[in-house]
Amino acid sequence: MDVGKSRSSYKKDHISARKKRNMNQRLYTGDNAVKMIAKTIDDTDQLYAYNIVNYKVTELISEVSYSSAQKAAVMDSFQQLKKLLMSAGNPMPSQVLKLVTAPPRMPLKDIKDLICGLEFKPPVSVDICGSFTSGLALRSTTMVDVRLIIPKKYYSKKDYLDQRWLVKKAYYAAFLLDYLSAHSGDQYTSYYACPNDNPLDILLHISCKSSVTFRVFLQVERNAFLKKFLAPHRSNVDAKKLDIQVEEGVDIPTPLYNHVLSTNQMYGSGEELTADWVKESDVIKQCMMLTKIWMHQRDLDEGFQCLNTFTLRMFMIYLLRNRQLPYHTSAHRMFLAFLQKIVSFDWTVPFSLKEDITTECLDGHKKVSEIVFMDPTGFVNYCAAVSLTSLDQLKLHAGETAEFILRDEDGSFEDTFIKRILPHLYYDHYVRIDDVSKLSCKDVNRYVDSCGDAVYSCLPNILDILKKGLGNRITNVGVSPVRRVVMPVNCKQPFSRDPIEDMLVIRFHVNPDSINNTLERGPPADDSAAAKFREFWGDFP
Repeated sequence: MDVGKSRSSYKKDHISARKKRNMNQRLYTGDNAVKMIAKTIDDTDQLYAYNIVNYKVTELISEVSYSSAQKAAVMDSFQQLKKLLMSAGNPMPSQVLKLVTAPPRMPLKDIKDLICGLEFKPPVSVDICGSFTSGLALRSTTMVDVRLIIPKKYYSKKDYLDQRWLVKKAYYAAFLLDYLSAHSGDQYTSYYACPNDNPLDILLHISCKSSVTFRVFLQVERNAFLKKFLAPHRSNVDAKKLDIQVEEGVDIPTPLYNHVLSTNQMYGSGEELTADWVKESDVIKQCMMLTKIWMHQRDLDEGFQCLNTFTLRMFMIYLLRNRQLPYHTSAHRMFLAFLQKIVSFDWTVPFSLKEDITTECLDGHKKVSEIVFMDPTGFVNYCAAVSLTSLDQLKLHAGETAEFILRDEDGSFEDTFIKRILPHLYYDHYVRIDDVSKLSCKDVNRYVDSCGDAVYSCLPNILDILKKGLGNRITNVGVSPVRRVVMPVNCKQPFSRDPIEDMLVIRFHVNPDSINNTLERGPPADDSAAAKFREFWGDFP
């Protein structure tokens, strides 16, 4: 017997141990044993399924990512291209005039005055940017983003007015490609295109023989234009140059135009944030790549006024910073939570990645944009060109995908990330408008803001008329991506317009329960909305 321990203490310990053995015997006999076995099997199945999904995620990301050898090949191709671009010479103005025809929205005389005496100096810098730098690039897209900074001597501080910077930028792009063609032979194939299909901007697609395409963004040095002149309420386009008659002293705000110029000089902050969060956790990196694959498989990041993958990535970072998205889990479960957040989030309330942004700033952007999501600098609205219609389409896809994942049916992983889901599968009716420019429903403010783009200026009124006229007879109204045609360099017209650019396709579901309704009931005659109802429908005999 141990010293200090009584016989009664030994007796209590013996009784306690015997009770425990009896309890365990009852626990693992009869119905309890069956329940315990069933729970163990269920837990094992869930763990097995969980590990299988994680394995599929790892294999998928490994398949679509660049290998070390492929990254080295891309960097070799980039260094060759960079060496050529950085050695660009200085052609005479008379030669430059032959490179580009006049943009249809600016008189040729104004262009000659604008570019007279321009000195085409080599770029300040040419660097890889975007997804490739943070390891988020998809090898299947074969697109590598490059940022090219145009020197200050090429533009003036007043070039934010009346398309002047956009025209100079187009000429600089043409000059670079002309130089590239003259000094590299057939080593490169080049195209003009529009960033996010925005009609106001231009970028270069330069493809190498190694099957890598560099998407070259031409931008100015930081703070080249004063920020106060690019505020969303400012008017920087003369309506008279677009043959728009306005009352004397009336200024039309140009938020989209100002947004393009803002993004041309405020860059990099989003990339730095992405790099920090990618280093934070492999789960976050995998979730970002799954989101990119999911959007790419559904063409959700295509077309003007759509949320692109970069903006959605910034939204994910916003949720992470505000602890609204868990990442101490698997990438697949984090992706599911992110889809659910896209659907449930209140996008109508302005929000920002800049923590100390003022309410006045947010309200100023809200007056001119349907969605306000400010960047870390508090200067650029990521969603300035995004429409609520395109957001609704994204939410529709996100909701259906989330429900499909939760059902955990066979093939859900393949249908979510591997299978190509064409947009037309979500709609049963299409309305095609071949030449939007001939319509009379242009919004004057948007027409001036977009420097005469027919689709951008007509689209809100078209959708409004369609929804008012058909009401609950249709659901899920959407717009096919408005894509700007890429143009071969030999056409030498970065601002040229193709008839297909003015084509618009609107799609929707028909509600079978109400499609045959022939009566449209309006408000009571004494209601304030009655006048608008009569104005819309007109008088019937």
